[in-house]
Amino acid sequence: MTKDKERNTKPTEPSQVELDEQSKKMKSNKDIQPKETKEHPSFTDTLPQFKKYQRKKLWRRLSTIIGILLIPLLITIYYVSPASRLAAIQVSGNQTIDANKLIADSKFVYDEDFLTQYMHRSTAISAIKKENVRIKSVSIVPKSFNELKINVTEYGQIAQLSKGNLYYPILENGKMLDQGTKKPTNGFVILEDFKHDQAIIDTIKAYEKLPADIQSAISQINATPTKANDSLLRLMMKDGNTVIVNIENLAKQLVYYPKVAKDLPDKGIIDMEVGIFYTPYSETSEGEETTETTTTSASKEQETPNSSETVTNP
Repeated sequence: MTKDKERNTKPTEPSQVELDEQSKKMKSNKDIQPKETKEHPSFTDTLPQFKKYQRKKLWRRLSTIIGILLIPLLITIYYVSPASRLAAIQVSGNQTIDANKLIADSKFVYDEDFLTQYMHRSTAISAIKKENVRIKSVSIVPKSFNELKINVTEYGQIAQLSKGNLYYPILENGKMLDQGTKKPTNGFVILEDFKHDQAIIDTIKAYEKLPADIQSAISQINATPTKANDSLLRLMMKDGNTVIVNIENLAKQLVYYPKVAKDLPDKGIIDMEVGIFYTPYSETSEGEETTETTTTSASKEQETPNSSETVTNP
């Protein structure tokens, strides 16, 4: 009987109140667990790192002190050694001017202080340009710790001036050299009867603007100023024609010459002073006015017969 009762008896489930109490106990147990604490390194652990830091700091200070003392020492050694003296000068870019002349004009002195002379290189550049009209540009650079290099660019020759019995080279900048030759240099146009340097410079500037084929077609340029026109030029062409033109219009007007010359029936004078007019040599006898052209009084003064107008190549 007792056994039957035990079988029929069912285990009772915990109530909600009991479950809540158990949950609170579990939370309180978690809260009272000791927290992990970070351990601070001991002095014996940090001592090697501190010594390493101190060594680096010491070396840094020593390096600064050594550098401060060493730099003046090296400078002193350099100045008392032969390395501080100018030992060599090289010249490049010179085409017609002797290298030794350029070195002499620079006033550089061998075995003198290199740095001092290099710092005053602008004076040397001015001296070289002053003594050599051919020089277009100059630069001076150090080639090594005690060597200099002089780089020059020369003005090229573009024409030659006939003066007296000599021919003087005229450079691209319009300057004329003092050294003349008895014979003209092939390949360069001849300027004649020019009395003023500015007229030469203006003519050269206009001439440089012409295409190369037209430049090579001109044999000689004569200055033929008049009271009415002081910038008048007479150009002797290699094909036998003569062109009259102002200096100011030379570059603009002469570009038409190849086409005009191609259509001419005979050799003659092409007047480009005002417009473009043509007169054959056969109709330019002295005192005879041409019927084919209307020219200014300045142009008529140029249209006199001259058997020397047929120019041979220089």
